[in-house]
Amino acid sequence: MGDAAEATVAAEATVAAVAIKLPEFWQGQANAWFHTVEAQFAIRKITDDTTKYYYVVSALGSETANNIQGLLNAPPGTGKYDAIKKELIGTYEMSDRQKKKRLLALDGLGDRRPTELLRYMKTLHAAEKDDTLFMALFLQQLPQQVRLVLAAQDFDDVDKLAATADDILAEQSFQEANAVQRKKPWQGSRPAQAPPTSGYCFYHFKFGPKAKSCRPPCTWAGNAPASHH
Repeated sequence: MGDAAEATVAAEATVAAVAIKLPEFWQGQANAWFHTVEAQFAIRKITDDTTKYYYVVSALGSETANNIQGLLNAPPGTGKYDAIKKELIGTYEMSDRQKKKRLLALDGLGDRRPTELLRYMKTLHAAEKDDTLFMALFLQQLPQQVRLVLAAQDFDDVDKLAATADDILAEQSFQEANAVQRKKPWQGSRPAQAPPTSGYCFYHFKFGPKAKSCRPPCTWAGNAPASHH
């Protein structure tokens, strides 16, 4: 390779290196984080072991760095990237047993949509779309009113099941909002009513002696019969 070609390759490598910025390490999703990182390395043609190692180190938060301090203090002479990848995944990625325990300990939908819950469940268990046991476990996490609607339909795809559950919840929320709106007291010119045990009309109940109007029946002291209109 000539000097000009070598200079071009070096320049391209420098530009690629300057352009890359890794997201901070995801402690709860170590494997997913490395998939993202390695995609960036591939796009920018970064293959040098030491370069990849230092990029990973630069993306560690203080807590993560402290937890693998032994490796950072004495990295191996070769295979640095593979070593730090193994260390981080071993420290932060859940074992299969831990994932199954977390999957079985799920307690409802929480503030997630059904499709969001399903995505999380898939990080804990790589189920096929038509896995009936996994589908049943997913259904258990949904509100009862959603399960009742879904029970009338047949599904052989958990993704379609979750999408339908999203639609059902959205429709139910819309109907509930409309019902609340219809129950709101009428806000026109007719005044609200005073408690029936007070004996006063709304105006005297609210404004007392400052009331400028009165509506029968009203037992406010000093009321002249003519004042009731």
